[in-house]
Amino acid sequence: MSPRPRSISTKLTLMNVLVSGTALILACAAFFAYDQITFRNGLVRTLSAQAEIIGSNSVSALLFNDPQSASNTLAALSNSPHVESAGILTPDRHVFATYLRQDGGEALNVPTLRPDQVEHYWFRSTHVILVRQIVFQGQNIGSIYVRADLREINERLWRYALISLAVLLVSLLFALVVSGRHRQPSSRRTCHSNQLLQRHVERNPAARRRPPEGAR
Repeated sequence: MSPRPRSISTKLTLMNVLVSGTALILACAAFFAYDQITFRNGLVRTLSAQAEIIGSNSVSALLFNDPQSASNTLAALSNSPHVESAGILTPDRHVFATYLRQDGGEALNVPTLRPDQVEHYWFRSTHVILVRQIVFQGQNIGSIYVRADLREINERLWRYALISLAVLLVSLLFALVVSGRHRQPSSRRTCHSNQLLQRHVERNPAARRRPPEGAR
């Protein structure tokens, strides 16, 4: 009679571990999604602020046709390690000035803004491009684009994945240990009760022949 209670206890333990592991995985997935969305939004806000500042400082360079001054203004992006390349375009989309990180990729196909758009961004698999109009006295005198890599996002994803995996393994191991310690006294009590019942039946043969109450 002892294998049956032990089997039920084992199934309950595995069920508890499965439910706990599933809940933890769902919580980690929600945390991943929240972190990715938050980081992307923060990156876009940073690029937008940089594009706005550089665009404002490049107005005079565009008005007086001074590409060297615009290039010097773009060089300030060298302090941002995630920026791969940037550039200033004229209203007819000719390249006016550019900035290129040593290991960065040049944005050859810069997306075009709609007439009603002042700024927009596009996420790709390995980078994000933000384009913003440069406006002076209500007129569009050019545009600026900034391209940034997504290496930090991928690094954060792998780092959080490893941390979550470690937490999941430790939590499941702890749950198994606690369930095993709780199961042992329960199994011992069940076996002891079965032994007492078996001894009672052996000492009282009449108990074996006693019919159930419902059969009387």
